Amino acid sequence: MKLKSLVWTTASLVLANASLGGPAGTPHYPDLVTLPPSDIGIEYDFGTGRKLLRFSISIANLGQGPLEVIPVNNPATGTTDAYQRLYTHDTNDVWHPVATNYVGTFVFHPQHNHWHFENFARYELHNVATDGSVGGNVFASAEKVSFCIRDDLFVNASLEHASFSQVYTNCDRVDPQGISVGWVDVYPWALPDQDLDISGIPDGDYWLVSIADPGHLINEGGGAAENNNTAAVKLHLGSDIVWSDDAVPEESVTGVSGGDSWKWIDSDPAPFSGSLAHQSAVKTGPHQHFFFGTTRPLPVNTNNTLFTCVYLDPVDLPSEVMLQWATTNWEHRAYWGTNSIALGTNGTASRYYMGPLPQAGQWVRLEVPASLVGLEGAALYGLSFVLSNGRATWDYTGVYVAPPSPGSTPPPVATNALPPVVTASTHSPLGLSVALTDGTTQVKSDSIRLAFDGTGATPVIRKAGAVTTIKYAAMAPLTPGSSHAAKLEFADTATPPLTQSYDLGFVVPAYALVRPEFATAPASVDRTKPGFKIRPYETEASNPDSLVWTEAQLAGLKGPNLANLAGADTNGYYARQTMINFDIGAGAGNFPDDEPFPGLPGTGPRDGGMGNSAIEVLTFLEFPNPGLYVMGVNSDDGFRVTTGGNALDKFALKLGEFDGTRGPADTIFGI
Repeated sequence: MKLKSLVWTTASLVLANASLGGPAGTPHYPDLVTLPPSDIGIEYDFGTGRKLLRFSISIANLGQGPLEVIPVNNPATGTTDAYQRLYTHDTNDVWHPVATNYVGTFVFHPQHNHWHFENFARYELHNVATDGSVGGNVFASAEKVSFCIRDDLFVNASLEHASFSQVYTNCDRVDPQGISVGWVDVYPWALPDQDLDISGIPDGDYWLVSIADPGHLINEGGGAAENNNTAAVKLHLGSDIVWSDDAVPEESVTGVSGGDSWKWIDSDPAPFSGSLAHQSAVKTGPHQHFFFGTTRPLPVNTNNTLFTCVYLDPVDLPSEVMLQWATTNWEHRAYWGTNSIALGTNGTASRYYMGPLPQAGQWVRLEVPASLVGLEGAALYGLSFVLSNGRATWDYTGVYVAPPSPGSTPPPVATNALPPVVTASTHSPLGLSVALTDGTTQVKSDSIRLAFDGTGATPVIRKAGAVTTIKYAAMAPLTPGSSHAAKLEFADTATPPLTQSYDLGFVVPAYALVRPEFATAPASVDRTKPGFKIRPYETEASNPDSLVWTEAQLAGLKGPNLANLAGADTNGYYARQTMINFDIGAGAGNFPDDEPFPGLPGTGPRDGGMGNSAIEVLTFLEFPNPGLYVMGVNSDDGFRVTTGGNALDKFALKLGEFDGTRGPADTIFGI
């Protein structure tokens, strides 16, 4: 029988740990944080006739330790099993594994030509609810998406155990896969299967939702770390009207300037769509080729988006890319890269900056909202493809037609921005606190909207460095066990801004309400003598792992006290001025340097060496302010914490307990 610790007020406190790394010797869990989908665009698969929604997905590890998944061959099933390995470190910061748990399987992905961990992500297309949040209807989904899990981008050096070097890089059959602390695993939109089939889905507004670890295979330590595995971005689905693909529009006149030329190609690179693409000449300075005067003008309506696909030559890289549309004039332009082509007025519809150059060496869809270049309601008669220096290949040009959207325009495919993400979400009976951490774009504080139980809330918003903290205080303490809905929406500083929405609903944990009348008059307590009064009790009778039995033991109903009371006062109490950190045998629990229990062992039997014993601990706690406090006891086996006007009152208010058999373990409770 193990020692029974019956605690009347408190034996130890376990407060919220502000350290991101956690104490030495404890498991250091990863914390997967899903970033909102980015690089969103439409692709038509002309071989199958499918309409595909393409997007990039990024999953970060902002936790205490690395995510590591190791492959193990299973000869019985012929599969490659996947095991998550958890790590800790000692006081010298030497790391070592502490647990290895089965989490699924690895599969070989023939198109990617390496091994993937199965069911690491899920993608869904949801409706927009009446309040603008993510709705419950799923129009398209990609289940059990497999990933080659690796370190791609280092994004957060402030985490305590951030890895400043790339650890997980290979995805062969025998390689451990994972994400180091502070790193992001990026799955670009151009990879095979990085899409949703949206064929036949009506035009309109939707939420694209990305979920990391949808089956909860990965151990993240529970709690808030499981609340940031889902991210969503609002988008608008429409249809592409293709104006030019494999040929210029009907009866168009073609032309060149600056030494450029019209050159139709079928390879190097392969066309983005169809059988042909057109390519610029390699020239220094501004050069362009264009078509004009078509008898099939392209109508552009409200909320339409103009598009073309471009492939920048990585050897002869342009410094600027410009598109120039013709109506009754040519004063409608958008550009990427340097501002070196002297056409129009910068910052207006005649020369509008869209961002940096798109990625070279691959096809990128360039998208320009018609409103930015003054073309809503216009008819287009021509288009010029302009470069400053270098060479580019062009293909698949037209307008993306969609009904009016209440949301922001999705970002163009040619973006490498990392948006802000939710990195912490905590709740209590007093309210909710959320932390947003900036990426390469920042949170727009004036865009933050919080709804609590369906009603707009007014949180306190503060920013320190890259972290924006949003705190909402409930009007009154929330009822234990009650469920609450919380929805957070915010935008970033990108152009156009990216709007994100998070569902942060929670259930209020159990807590005890300590009434003001329990307070002790300050004059009756000697605050110069901090510490505890400890009364040990040992009997011959064997303890059956029951708190009821233990209370009777302490009341003297199970036999005389056989503890050693040589150092105790006349009432059997030892005085202790330091901490409560006791164990009969070797050290156990959360803290080192365990000490023997005062007065134990006594003269009674040891019950297999562990003792038929209990202790009663009395103390006063001084709380600086009213509010919620977190307490905890690490016990082996049971304990009970109570408080009241009289600490020895049998019917005192119970704050926390564990009633049963266990090894050293924590019980956390709120008051």
